[in-house]
Amino acid sequence: MDCYVDTNLLLEFNPLLNKRAILVNFYGCNFNCPFCNSSELRAFRSDAMTDISVIKNEIERVSSNADYIVFSGGEPTLQRLILNSLLRLSKRLGLQAAIQTNGSKPYVVRDIISQELADTIILDLKSGFDKESFQASTLSETFFTSAGQNLAKIRETLEILKESKSHVKTIVTTAVVPGLTDSEEALAEVYSIASKLKFEWVLQRFISSTDFGAVRSPEFSEKKALSIFEIQELLGRINKKNIKVRVV
Repeated sequence: MDCYVDTNLLLEFNPLLNKRAILVNFYGCNFNCPFCNSSELRAFRSDAMTDISVIKNEIERVSSNADYIVFSGGEPTLQRLILNSLLRLSKRLGLQAAIQTNGSKPYVVRDIISQELADTIILDLKSGFDKESFQASTLSETFFTSAGQNLAKIRETLEILKESKSHVKTIVTTAVVPGLTDSEEALAEVYSIASKLKFEWVLQRFISSTDFGAVRSPEFSEKKALSIFEIQELLGRINKKNIKVRVV
């Protein structure tokens, strides 16, 4: 079975999970975030197509060196059958599994949870639920799907995760991006969601480039990102309910 998955698996310490983990990156994403620093993973590139057996062999080869496996990208829920198959393999190998998602495919998340295939869902909230802020952060609106429709799907995913608290751990992440989510007002919008959900919230310092490409929109490579100390100061002003928050 063909798939769009990077054959170069990474074995690393994952700061979100505080575990040594295998990182499996999927190609293809339905959002077009201008601050994305994994731009090479966004498209379903023909030169990135491979047989799923290649990925499975790589997972088996390194599985003894990790506690967790993380499926990220890109957006892994866009390749539902591939993701499910790799999750089943991970369980057979005794690995705990996490999925990093933008939340736009609630039916995939529900199906994975119902089959008890994932231990952790890492939901990346790009912004609050204001349509203009969301569109500015994701550029996800297309001829076929509006920003409002994408937000509705994310809300549905959040409801599914709330209902499944006893079955799967949820971590909500937000990147603190210069000009988008680095203000008290912008972060307060996301905070209002995170504080009601009672999930762990992790703020991630913006990084303009990774091994998977430079930031998509050049304007963000020139902007100064807040330091961890500055993010913590900002957080101190909005965390009135003292919910569990980490900064990485």
